[in-house]
Amino acid sequence: MKVILDIAGGYRRGELNEWFNQERGHAVGDADARTAAITKWAQNRYGAWLDANGHSDYAITDVTDTSFAIDFTYEDDADNFRRNIGGRIVEE
Repeated sequence: MKVILDIAGGYRRGELNEWFNQERGHAVGDADARTAAITKWAQNRYGAWLDANGHSDYAITDVTDTSFAIDFTYEDDADNFRRNIGGRIVEE
């Protein structure tokens, strides 16, 4: 099961933009580096919550400048994440 999360404008203008500039300055102009940086940011921000809550069977995919998906192996994990963090579930 997949959960799509839109990256809030505040994160894009603030936290994520600073992430690019401080940690991955090359990501600002390079699309592949930008996607990799957004993936790492999402893993840092949301993966920490997932790991702390015992959800280890997931992958961050479909990364764009404005959204990303988390593919869950278990439907219960996707439901728990959506209830606690947000996003919209996409059936596959």
